[in-house]
Amino acid sequence: MQTEALTSQVTTQTAKTINPHQTAQQVEQQAQQTIQKSQQLNQQVQQQSLQVTQQATQALETAVQADQLAQQAHQLAATSAQQLQQAEQELQQAQTTLQQEQSTATTIQNLQ
Repeated sequence: MQTEALTSQVTTQTAKTINPHQTAQQVEQQAQQTIQKSQQLNQQVQQQSLQVTQQATQALETAVQADQLAQQAHQLAATSAQQLQQAEQELQQAQTTLQQEQSTATTIQNLQ
């Protein structure tokens, strides 16, 4: 869109500046200027295209990193859940062992 507008502007300007009284050298100079402007526009378009491509690549890399981080977070959550379950089981075992020891101690006291 921007390129088309600039090209149209260059074409219009060239048409306005050429008149029948110009010398061939003046027309040649204007043609060279028009070619140079066109080349500059092409370079700008190429640079902008390269920038857009680089930005798209960066966005894709960022999305991949975000996905990897999400997977790591999911794995950490799963590991944490397993560790919590294991800790709860160990706590239950410790409580059972404590109850057994208390029961044994009570039995020994009753025997004395």
